[in-house]
Amino acid sequence: VYQDSGGMNMLTLLVYALLKNLLPLSRLCMPVLVVQGEADAMFMDHALELKKVIPQCQLRILPHVCHIPPVENPVGACMLVVDFLRAHCKHDGANLYARMNNMTEEELAQASDEESLQ
Repeated sequence: VYQDSGGMNMLTLLVYALLKNLLPLSRLCMPVLVVQGEADAMFMDHALELKKVIPQCQLRILPHVCHIPPVENPVGACMLVVDFLRAHCKHDGANLYARMNNMTEEELAQASDEESLQ
């Protein structure tokens, strides 16, 4: 999230524009990742609608997770983001994550295996 000197960040501005219908979701021209918990029945319809409306939307569903994937399965959610970044960014997202958390690639892979990611 980019934050400017005025305290507003680009994510806040984007959400505001989307909520005020200033930027229709169908006009988003960048890859978008939506992470949804398998057991979150309340918002599954919203996630499916986002997948349908946003042209480059990737919907990833975490098994055995409800409403807050990054809290309920932080490694699983992180790996989905890392995979997304790896596919859409020039740098290696997994190595970036590992360096930020002082982890080796082996430790990152082991953490992924322990969470039984799908």
